[in-house]
Amino acid sequence: MSAAKTRSKSRSPFAAARTNPGGSALIRRKRKAGKSTRLVSTHSSFFPKLPKGKVVKVSEVRNLLGVSQDELSRITGYSIRAIAGWEAGKKLSEAARQKVVETERLRVALAEIVPAAELGEWMRTPNPAFEGQSPIQVIERGEADRIWRMIIQIDSGVAN
Repeated sequence: MSAAKTRSKSRSPFAAARTNPGGSALIRRKRKAGKSTRLVSTHSSFFPKLPKGKVVKVSEVRNLLGVSQDELSRITGYSIRAIAGWEAGKKLSEAARQKVVETERLRVALAEIVPAAELGEWMRTPNPAFEGQSPIQVIERGEADRIWRMIIQIDSGVAN
């Protein structure tokens, strides 16, 4: 292949997709008029986001979920110190913000099937649906999808 053909291929509007360390596909956009290359996620809809300007109140999420700082730390994967800092007003990183929003979305979905006053206790109690593990343990193991599946089954009437 000639050098001219090689150059014309590299100037296409989109280069080949690649994967970032987090596993989501990225597309490298063509440089335009002195602007640097920009990576754009093709899976942005999978990341829970609040409207811009909306502040995530970690203490409110934790209290509504009915769990301690230690338990929220186990659910989110962040340290107790980080949780305490956020509750004291320290700014969340984007990754931490996404995890807290994801936890809040799970809480809202669970509140539809578990009474709000019992939610914390339900999160701590071993559940036969999860082979005797508590929902907190299931989330800790990276298997929150099992809880979401249960919510969907109950919501659709497949399970009670």
